[in-house]
Amino acid sequence: MQSKLESFFLGKVQALKDSIQNRDRAVFIAALLSFTPIFPACMIGAVISIVNLYLVKIGTLKRSELRLSLFSLAAGMVYTIIWVVILSSLSATFGAFFSGLLDIITAPVDLFFSPPGSNGKLDEYSV
Repeated sequence: MQSKLESFFLGKVQALKDSIQNRDRAVFIAALLSFTPIFPACMIGAVISIVNLYLVKIGTLKRSELRLSLFSLAAGMVYTIIWVVILSSLSATFGAFFSGLLDIITAPVDLFFSPPGSNGKLDEYSV
């Protein structure tokens, strides 16, 4: 005999399965990718959602798929914007770090092997 909790969850799983089977595959894949908070997946899901919206507009795709496509596009764009902000701040931080590290590494080389000044004579920092 099933418990009430088990029968409730099995009913919800069956309803979810039925709703997935009634959807277009491209709309479902776009929603799945758009709601995934990993950078390339959310961007690909947003692009597929844009294509789905175009297909709804020209009448190839059912109008009932419009709402899920809009939600998928919104979620994919929000996640993509968040990732762009995160990655751009990380690139600025790591860029400054590696620039400083490169200066530290090349300082001895610049000290001993710097080219002559613009007047053809060695400047005061050259050996």
